[in-house]
Amino acid sequence: MTKIYDQQKTNVNISILVLTISSPDESSVVYEIDFALMQKWNDPRLRFEVPSKLANENPDLVYLNGLKIVNQIWIPDIFFIKHGEFKFSTDKHDPILIALKIYPNGTIYYIVRRNMVLTCEGNLKIFPFDSPKCFFITQEKDQVQLFWDDAMPIKKSAFLKTTNAYLIRNLTSRCNKRLSWRPEFSCLSVLMVFSRDQSFYFTTVFVPGMVLVTSSFISFWLDINAVPARVMIGVTTMLNFCTTTNSFRSKLPVVCNLNAMNLWDFVCMFFIYASMIEFIIVNYIYRLGNSRSFKKGKHFKDGNNNISKNLRPPLNHTSSINSLYESKTKNFYKQISLNNRVDQSDLSNRIKTATLRDINSDSNSFGILKPSNQTSIDDNTSRLNFFKLKSIFKEWIKKTNLISDDLLSNRLQLARSIDHISKTLFTLVFGLFTFFYFLTYAIIKPSQLDDWIQNEFEASD
Repeated sequence: MTKIYDQQKTNVNISILVLTISSPDESSVVYEIDFALMQKWNDPRLRFEVPSKLANENPDLVYLNGLKIVNQIWIPDIFFIKHGEFKFSTDKHDPILIALKIYPNGTIYYIVRRNMVLTCEGNLKIFPFDSPKCFFITQEKDQVQLFWDDAMPIKKSAFLKTTNAYLIRNLTSRCNKRLSWRPEFSCLSVLMVFSRDQSFYFTTVFVPGMVLVTSSFISFWLDINAVPARVMIGVTTMLNFCTTTNSFRSKLPVVCNLNAMNLWDFVCMFFIYASMIEFIIVNYIYRLGNSRSFKKGKHFKDGNNNISKNLRPPLNHTSSINSLYESKTKNFYKQISLNNRVDQSDLSNRIKTATLRDINSDSNSFGILKPSNQTSIDDNTSRLNFFKLKSIFKEWIKKTNLISDDLLSNRLQLARSIDHISKTLFTLVFGLFTFFYFLTYAIIKPSQLDDWIQNEFEASD
């Protein structure tokens, strides 16, 4: 029915009763809202007299049911803009028109059920700590003035059902500006602010990430020689983190400005990969120092054997000389006792001369060079003792160098020091990053108001 316009505008009060809110998944910004749109206005042409039988009844209970004549009376045409799409039910037992009450004074109370899909806007730079905001407005021609109901413009049903949607607040106001291409329309705006389920993201993304990163740090406490264990820890943590990240990101929109999530994934991947690189460096330095000490130890053993071989013949020759000297002395004393013709001094000279002659004749069998000037036995013995002391001193020096290179090697100390420093450094740096990450993206940035919300939702004059 067409409205006969007069000089005065028709005021229409609007209120919304939210029935259900749902979302496909936790990461989606699409919300499906089922609500009852309640409109109230006054049409003087529809006034009627109350029968005398109902004169004493409660005025709120006396009305006409206008559902059967809905096509014969005027109803405001309200448009919703800035939304996704409307969904109309095809179930006969799920009525769209809930009520149309006409009161005796001409007041009309009209309730219609709407199902609307909203594509909300979230700040993906701080996802998943953002709060998606759904903004939509209602419009009507300029001859009709729209107002929000003073008592309760938007109300949640007592039996409200939500699925993956958490409505934290809602605001209603008049539109802040008139659209240039629809200057004759009256406008109301609605802002619904949702929050994401933080426990879902902590159990799905952040806690597994922290567990995998700290698990990669376990290799720092293992021995450097435990190569299979440390390699297994590094590889398995890397593969598990990649699998977890890819499974979660497959549900996210393909955009490039997921700054918070990109930073978290990058830092976690960096720490896991850095722990693997640290093990490779430490193991290489350790093996390099170990092989160096092994080569020096082998060289020392070969030199010690050569020294022993050179020292053995002189020691054997000295014992042979002493035994030969004793045997010759006994023979000369026997000869003196028989003849008694030589005095004591002459006897001593003859013994020494004979002994040296026999020594020179037998020295070729031992490989000892015969002295050119007939040196005495005392000189030969002193030379042998000096050579022996010299070899012992050289052996002591080499043994000292071997201990210093094997047990106190700079390379081996460096490898162990890198492992020891990494235990504290990696854990401390990752802990500080985690603290400032959640402080920035979970507390500071979400508290800042978005400029577009202020501009869009500011009330008009």
